Amino acid sequence: MADNEGGSSKVNIPKLDDCNFLHWSMRMKAHLRHKGLIKYINEIPVALNGAAANAVNKKHAKT
Repeated sequence: MADNEGGSSKVNIPKLDDCNFLHWSMRMKAHLRHKGLIKYINEIPVALNGAAANAVNKKHAKT
């Protein structure tokens, strides 16, 4: 079965509410792992410096 990468696919993850954090968290992590995106919430971001930091600061100053 092919992954519908470019299209819309229905994912059965419950809406987060006051009572279901554990269930929601497990389902969300499994979905992110499946999509190869878990690294974006598990890795500590690298601090920017020099030209990269200046570019980000300039971009944020405009918005």
